[in-house]
Amino acid sequence: DHHRIGLIYGISAYTLWGLLPLYWKYLEEASAFEILASRGVWSLLVCIILLAFRKQLKATFAIFRDRRTFALLALTSLFLTVNWGVYIWSVTVNRIVEASLGYFITPLVSVAFGILGFRERLRPLQWVAVGLAAVGVVTLTVQYGAIPFIALALAISWSSYSLFKKSLKIGALEGLSIETTVALIPSLF
Repeated sequence: DHHRIGLIYGISAYTLWGLLPLYWKYLEEASAFEILASRGVWSLLVCIILLAFRKQLKATFAIFRDRRTFALLALTSLFLTVNWGVYIWSVTVNRIVEASLGYFITPLVSVAFGILGFRERLRPLQWVAVGLAAVGVVTLTVQYGAIPFIALALAISWSSYSLFKKSLKIGALEGLSIETTVALIPSLF
């Protein structure tokens, strides 16, 4: 039952993520920065409501006092903000194909981080899968005809976010709440 629910959540999240560019295209008068800031404000509001509903506000505020955890969350906030910002910007300037390529490259970067950073080992069939994915990415990149800077920025920022987030021992909602708070601080000035 948990696997089915997880699958439904995963499909729902990726469907919404995939449909967001359609919504952003209708916001032609809003800049990428405005969309990013709006997304941050609404995300934080939803996080606070959920934390209050789950009675986790006090515990989440306590995380601000743990210097190591807060520093890592500030770093993950930076990677997450770069990822969101580049993705939103790429959609608003009609570079959607290059952004999509970034999400094909991301698993390869994540696998590389796992092998190099966590000394994970792949089984032979996993190496075959990684090799096929790499061939696909190289083929798409060659067809694109240029160095896909947007794709690389998205892949590296998301994989870096995931790498550092993995080292944190806090819940996803608490982490996202603090990351979103940190990300909104520059918007105040």
